[in-house]
Amino acid sequence: LCGSNAFVSEWRAPKRCTQILRRGISPRVAPSGRPTPLVVPKKEGPQWWDARNSASPVVKPPTEPNGQWRMWYYGRAGTEWAKGLKAFLPTGRIGCATSSDGLKWRRCKGPLEGGAVLDPSEDAFDSVHVGVGDVVQLPNGTLWMYYFGGGLDGLPNQGIRMQIGLATSEDGLKWQRAEGGQPVLSPGDEEDFDALF
Repeated sequence: LCGSNAFVSEWRAPKRCTQILRRGISPRVAPSGRPTPLVVPKKEGPQWWDARNSASPVVKPPTEPNGQWRMWYYGRAGTEWAKGLKAFLPTGRIGCATSSDGLKWRRCKGPLEGGAVLDPSEDAFDSVHVGVGDVVQLPNGTLWMYYFGGGLDGLPNQGIRMQIGLATSEDGLKWQRAEGGQPVLSPGDEEDFDALF
């Protein structure tokens, strides 16, 4: 999206990338030919969970005629993650939005503070920040969210050692961590390509 520096940190990212992160998710094009955001940070006010930035949507089309499109994405309200750590990625918390046409989106107010649907845990591998990876709907309608999270361990910075977790939901708003809140996939050994995350 924004070049190799985009992953390293928001403050070191190219100026254009930082602007994209702060403006929101925007693959739609206006009549002027310029992209227009689908989800804009701060639209609902500074108390909303994603008031600073929103990124990396996972979108599911309707499963029934006249059904709703659903989007899960990550972001945060301020410059810090949980535990008071300075954020250097656009991650933080996970939220949801819905649409009748896939173009005009409305945030859903989740059950957590500021309307989020999944927050970092208290003391597990994902206690600092989380981000959505993918959402799968099973034949019985249950949703499985594969997400990633970082905790207090990790070098060179706390939060950088990310692992993959799984959460389940019946409605897309109330999520429960599966596997006792433990990761479903951990980083590899020191010499492996995925040793860090």
